[in-house]
Amino acid sequence: MDCVIGIASTDQGCEHIDVAVRPFLEPLNRALSKDYGGEMEHLWIDLEITPQTADHRSPFAFRFQKLVSPRPPARVLPRRQFRNVGHFSVRPNFFDLAEVPLERVGCYLLELTYQATVVLERKRRRLGGFDVDAFRADFRDALNRLGCNETRISQATRDLQVVADRER
Repeated sequence: MDCVIGIASTDQGCEHIDVAVRPFLEPLNRALSKDYGGEMEHLWIDLEITPQTADHRSPFAFRFQKLVSPRPPARVLPRRQFRNVGHFSVRPNFFDLAEVPLERVGCYLLELTYQATVVLERKRRRLGGFDVDAFRADFRDALNRLGCNETRISQATRDLQVVADRER
């Protein structure tokens, strides 16, 4: 499975957050991109760090799609199709995020992302054999290797309301 955790969008006011979290993303994506069984071939998790977006819509709830053809950045490029894609977004509480020291912002957002993967447990049956427990254990292990172990994350992170999957 190809795992891509990335920043969906940013603006000038949040550029420092982008800079703080970006160095963690490539090693984390590499650590989580492996076979966990089941049908899911791709897992895309978007970090929404633009407060303006929060004013206009809720974060995207988890969805599992058999075929996805995202629009390429330039319309002249051909569309690429992806099969069996799990996709959702994670948005921090921006008031809580403002209280986190800049040097811990990257770990804070990745801890929030880890917490949001609980949605995979709730969707386990639909994912057809995807080993959620192994994925989450690998995620936790990768965070620890990146220096984002639980003892270094503030208590505020654990108290956050994870908004990645709003049950409707």
